[in-house]
Amino acid sequence: MEMDRLVRQRTAENIVNAVSTLKSLAQLVSEIPNMVVLDQIQTEVSRNVTQALDSLRLSCDTLQAGDYASSLAHSILAIERAERAFFDPTMVSMLYFPDEHKYAIYMPLFVPISVPLFMALWKEAREARQRRKAGKAKNLGLCDLTKIELHM
Repeated sequence: MEMDRLVRQRTAENIVNAVSTLKSLAQLVSEIPNMVVLDQIQTEVSRNVTQALDSLRLSCDTLQAGDYASSLAHSILAIERAERAFFDPTMVSMLYFPDEHKYAIYMPLFVPISVPLFMALWKEAREARQRRKAGKAKNLGLCDLTKIELHM
């Protein structure tokens, strides 16, 4: 009797842990919009999630039927498969940085480079405008029709 109680308790803990792991995986995928998941990885993770859910269902069914040993075995499979899906090396959240972190890393690099670049571009644009104005004034001086005398 005591052994059955311990097996049921451990089965319930495994079921809760498997559900929690699957829930965390779903939350991870929905929170990281720029996560790239390859088709092969997606298939494997999807298969692990499906197998974990199937094992959870079997564990619950056998637990209700009173087959505690089988229920424990299915709950262990469920948690193993859920963790295999969650801890897939490509699904680790530490591989993906939020955009704020990327800006914080690259701003100190690009701002010092971009300020002199923009200043030089602004100076070149201003000088080009001045050259254009000087060229227009010079062209107007050559083509001024009031200074042309007609000899007939």
